Amino acid sequence: MKLLLCLMFAVSSLYSQVTINNIKGSALIINDKNEKIEAKKGDVLNQGYSISTSSNSEAEILLNDTGIVVLYENSRFTLNPPLNEEKTSFLEGLFGIKKLYADDSQSLIDYLYGKATFFIKKLSEKQYSVRTPTAVCGVRGTSFSINSDDNLSEIGLFKGSVELKNNKDNKNEVKVLKPGQTAYITSVDIKIENRLSKIMEKEKKRAEKLEKYFEKVNLKIKERNEKLDKKLK
Repeated sequence: MKLLLCLMFAVSSLYSQVTINNIKGSALIINDKNEKIEAKKGDVLNQGYSISTSSNSEAEILLNDTGIVVLYENSRFTLNPPLNEEKTSFLEGLFGIKKLYADDSQSLIDYLYGKATFFIKKLSEKQYSVRTPTAVCGVRGTSFSINSDDNLSEIGLFKGSVELKNNKDNKNEVKVLKPGQTAYITSVDIKIENRLSKIMEKEKKRAEKLEKYFEKVNLKIKERNEKLDKKLK
C-alpha cells in the first residue's frame, strides 16, 4: 500500500493539484472534452481544463504551492494544454485566436483571455508563462496583472520580472518588464511605459493582499505535505 501511495505521489504534477479556492458569482469549468460543468469551490482543474467566469463574477485559483490567480469577470483561463493539433483546434475555438507556439518541455504554459491578477513564486526547475491572444509573458517569480482581448494585452508588473514578446514576432524579440511599469502588446508591437496605469495601480493593492494570503495558504500546504511524507516513510 505504501509503495502504491509513493508511486501516486511521484507521478502527481502541478496541474493535477490546481483547485478553485473561492468563487464569487458563477463560473464554468470546460474539460478536455469541451464539456461544460458548473464550477464550485474545491473543484480540481486538470491539465487542459479551462475555467470561464460570468458577468459580476470572479474565481480564485490555487496553483498548488506555486502561486495563486484571481480571474475576473467575463474571462477564461486554460491550464497548460498539450499542444497537439487536436488541442490547438480546441484552443482556437475557445479563444478565437490562431495557433500559439509551444515553448520547451520545461515550461508550464497557461492561457488567459480577459483579466486576471497573479502571484507566482520563483520556480527552481520549470519556467512559467502566460499567453494571451497577443502576448507571451515569461514569469520569473513575480506578481502582476493582465487585461487582454483579441487585439491588445495590458500588463502591469508589481514585483519581480516578466519577459515579454508578441505572438507573431518571428524574430522572437524579448523585452523585460520591470516593477512599476505597464506594457501594451499588440500582435506586432510592444510599448512599455515607466508607470502603472490607473487600472494597474488598483490591481497592485489587490496583488499585495494576494501574496500575503498565498503565504499563509502555502504554509498550510507545506505542513500537509510533511505529514504525508511521514506517512509514506
